[in-house]
Amino acid sequence: MVFVSGKPVFLIELKTTRGNPSRLYRDEVVQAKTYGLLLNLMGFDCSKLRIVVPKVRRTELAEKEKFMDQIIFGLLKQNLEKVEEVHGGDLKIHIFDYDKADVEGDLLWARDYWIGEREPIPTTKAAKCKTCEFKSICTSASRTIV
Repeated sequence: MVFVSGKPVFLIELKTTRGNPSRLYRDEVVQAKTYGLLLNLMGFDCSKLRIVVPKVRRTELAEKEKFMDQIIFGLLKQNLEKVEEVHGGDLKIHIFDYDKADVEGDLLWARDYWIGEREPIPTTKAAKCKTCEFKSICTSASRTIV
């Protein structure tokens, strides 16, 4: 969290990947937005809050504190392009404005799965199906596993 004059301005949720850092999954975004909602519900003024999701290849995390300092400094100086440039294609910083109604909609979407009001969204990656505990009953898995 980065506060300015007692107000949260940046909520940073670091995500790691073995793959492409430019690819951000919906559940990763929902998690970060939920933290913003919690701040809002605690009474913080979130009118200027931005959700920041730096996604980095795991090989880049040797010096995590230094890495996060670079991101926070880049945010405050409005120079994130330089931070991404230093790390080449191993880092992508995704930024969203906090919107309470938006995150509440996302939470309803997630909740509907957990209470059985919507079906899960099948993966398109056969490798994930191979290790899934539900592959024997999943109609999608039978089409993707070779």
